[in-house]
Order: sequence, then structure tokens, then C-alpha cells
Amino acid sequence: MGKLKRVTAAGICGAAVFVIFYCMLGSTVVKHGRQEDFSTLYTGAYLARHGRFHDLYNYEVHKQVWLANLGPDVEAVPYTRPPFYALAQSPIALLPLTPSFAACIGVSLLLVLGFLIWAAREYGEEGLVLAAMCIAPLLGVMHGQDSAVVLTLLAIAYWLGLKGRDAAAGAVFGLVLFKFHLLLGIAAMMVATRRWRMLGGFAVVGALEGVLSLALIGIDGVRPYIDLVRRSDSMPPHPIIQKMPNLMGIATNLQLPAAQILVAIGSVLVLAVAIYSAWGGPWWRVYLAGMAASLLISPHIFLYDVGILLPALPAGYLHSPSKFTRAACCLLCSPLPFMAGFANPPWPAGMPISFLLLLAALAHEAWTSSRSTSGAPAIERPLVPASA
Repeated sequence: MGKLKRVTAAGICGAAVFVIFYCMLGSTVVKHGRQEDFSTLYTGAYLARHGRFHDLYNYEVHKQVWLANLGPDVEAVPYTRPPFYALAQSPIALLPLTPSFAACIGVSLLLVLGFLIWAAREYGEEGLVLAAMCIAPLLGVMHGQDSAVVLTLLAIAYWLGLKGRDAAAGAVFGLVLFKFHLLLGIAAMMVATRRWRMLGGFAVVGALEGVLSLALIGIDGVRPYIDLVRRSDSMPPHPIIQKMPNLMGIATNLQLPAAQILVAIGSVLVLAVAIYSAWGGPWWRVYLAGMAASLLISPHIFLYDVGILLPALPAGYLHSPSKFTRAACCLLCSPLPFMAGFANPPWPAGMPISFLLLLAALAHEAWTSSRSTSGAPAIERPLVPASA
């Protein structure tokens, strides 16, 4: 994959059309993003910049910061990121909220652009268009979220894994532990596929972040953090469970009885299928299986989090010998599952069902490969047509 892939002007224009359209569409939620998602991150950054780590998980203090920045008409959303990330974010509080929001939007757009350039270099024209076709990264940007940072770090970790630099890949995965719920599946894949060097890098960085966090808030600050995280779903902005693309979202949208029990059983089955899909497979299959499992079993997921699949979705489409896997990857890059996610119940179940379809396709591919009479690995499709 060291050779640059061919990208035509038509491919660049096609990708640009998607990006511009999604930015125009996302502009309708920018005000909401500033008043909720970004203001939450700004609150943590503000407290960290002023050295008030003892107040980092005090919701009453959060209300005071929100009152000073947004006035009494906006309900405060609690800050629930780990202390080490609040410290890393503290520079965004050097500016007042509105200029800081504009600056962060600009930086995030540059990160998304950088990811698309990487996708073009790594996967060629088809990969570029597929990546640009996925609305998830820009949806997060326009909501004031740090999803572009997550996407960038995961793309680096995925690329390092491709190059066989497992320890470094694990370390970069560890940098994403400020959203630890997104890594539940990939951590399980590290263990299941015996990628011990990757797991070691992941564990070392996670331990360092834990030590730093303890140093910042002290032992006495751990309990308020855990309490706030546990109560966050019942606090503003009062997330709608039906809109979450996870197993609970499926159960709620389909009005299944004993939803919590079904979700618990389903989580075990999802992890089992993901492990089977990843076992002995190429790195892109391991990554997709782990991240799809993360999205399904995590209790707190939004549509922009779907972007964690994006580093490897073009690889699944371009490399897989299975038409089912290619179709599932193409579907998740397309706007169709997101349109279902934006709709009224029960249609939002379409997004997490798409993850199930991807896992089923990956498992089928693993099963087909294991039954190969020759015992040789399946031949992957070339990244670009031979004529290119």
C-alpha cells in the first residue's frame, strides 16, 4: 500500500459535493451544537484552565459556568469526560465561548479534510468517495463534538496496525480513552486475536492517563466522577434512547419486552460473533468487528459516533472477497442508515441493525474462509482496477 493510488478530478469533485452538502445540512444544527455539546466541553476546559479540578464533576458549578457563558435560558449539560482530557482541552478556554467554538469548528474541518486526503492516498478514488459519502464526521463537527479528533486518532491507530506496529497502534488507541465506551469491542478484539503488543501499548497509555487523572482530582474526586457518569442519562440534555444506535435502541424502537435482559444477552452474542469474525482475519476485519461491537453494546452512543468505523469501511469494500461484506460497508458509508436515524420511531432501529448486518457479513466471510478446501486465505479484491 506504499504506492499512491490514482484519484481523478471527477472523484475529487464527487467527494467535494458530499462534503459541501453535509456542511450546508449541518449548518442547521450549529446553534444547537454551540449551546449544548460544545458548551459542555468548554465547561470542562474552563475549570481545568483555572485549576479547579476539584469542581470538575460538581454539577452546581457546571450550572454557574453555563450561566456566565450562555445566560439563564439554556439548561446546563454535565461534563463527564475524564480529568486528563479536561487538561488536554484546557487551551480552548483561552478564548470566550463563541470565538472558541468557531476556532474548534475550523480545526475539526481541517482534521476531517486531512482524513479524506489520507483515505485518498490509502484507498484511491473509490475509498475517497466512500469516506466523503459518510455524514458521521461532519455531523459531529457541526454539533460541536470532538468526533474529528476521535476519527483522526483512530485512523492513525488503524494505519499503524496495518503497518504491523502493534505497540504504537495500541498506544494511540489508548489516547481515545476519553471516550472509553467506544473502545469496548476493539479492546476485546486485542485479547481474542492475541495482539499482546497492541494490548500492552493500550494498557500502558491507559494506566498513565489514570495516574494523571488521579493526580488532578485526587482519590476524593473519583466518587463524584462515577456518580455523575451514572446519572448523566437522567440529566440534561435527556438523551432519547430510541435515537441511540445500539442494542437498547433496537429493543426500544421495536418495543421488545424485557429489554434490559435481551440487551445483556445480545451483548454477549455480539461479542461472540465479533470475535469469531475477527479470528484469523486481516486487520481491517478485526477493526470493523471490534468497532461494530462497540457501537452495539455501548450504553451511550449517538449517530456521529458511527464515524469510528470509517477508517476501515473502505478497506472492507475494496478488499473483501464477499459481496455481503462489500454491500454492508457501502451501506454504512451511505446516507441511508442515517436517514433512518433521523426519523421517528421505529425507523432509528435501522442504524444499529446495519451494524448487525455488517457483523453477520463478516462472520459469514470468516466461515467461508475457514471452509476453504485449499486452506489458503481468500484472495482480496485489488484496491484499484487493474486498468488504472
